[in-house]
Amino acid sequence: MLTRFYSIMLLTFSNIVFANFVVSPTQVETSVKTKVVSYTIENRTDVRAAYDIQVFERQLLPSGEEVLLDTKDLRAFPSKVIVEAGKKKRIKVMYLGKRDISSEKPYRVNFIQDDKDVSQEQSNNLNVRFEFFTSLYIQPKNISSKLETEVVKKNGQWLLYLQNTGTKHHILNDWKLALGGSDSNTVSMPAVNVLANTHVYLPINKKLESGALNSISIIDK
Repeated sequence: MLTRFYSIMLLTFSNIVFANFVVSPTQVETSVKTKVVSYTIENRTDVRAAYDIQVFERQLLPSGEEVLLDTKDLRAFPSKVIVEAGKKKRIKVMYLGKRDISSEKPYRVNFIQDDKDVSQEQSNNLNVRFEFFTSLYIQPKNISSKLETEVVKKNGQWLLYLQNTGTKHHILNDWKLALGGSDSNTVSMPAVNVLANTHVYLPINKKLESGALNSISIIDK
């Protein structure tokens, strides 16, 4: 089984646009009854390029790292494609997983440029293998997120215990933690995507007084 670890900050924003190719859509939320999801990959270079399409199931660790696991729930076709310079191609992903689910199922559909299929001259100028991450959520009916918070102290560090007990993911981008029941006593927090039925511990980079722990709330702009 293939396992990959990624920083939560990297994967919170899956709509990063690289200069050499783009993929759309970057996020899909679709019914569990959906059989096929379509993507478009555009080669923005002046040479033909090859791309691998890989599919993974997502898991979120308490540390905030995202784990990508091999899955048989999805199948990309084709799983490898060559796109001529300046052209686009359509990729389809089929959902083969269970239909009788009660909670949202999160996946990644990743597009990876294959360096072996570019010209030798271009290969000499490439320092990285470009990857484009997209999010796919397979959803049953009547789902919602539900966040619960608690401030805890571990090894001398104040942490926010953020738990999503709901059945849908919840993304917090530009948000703050209000302490002591006052909107004026706040601390900025890192962007995070809390998947359904998961929890994370986030560092609170502020000295806390005892009264600040009496009441905490999320300010999501």
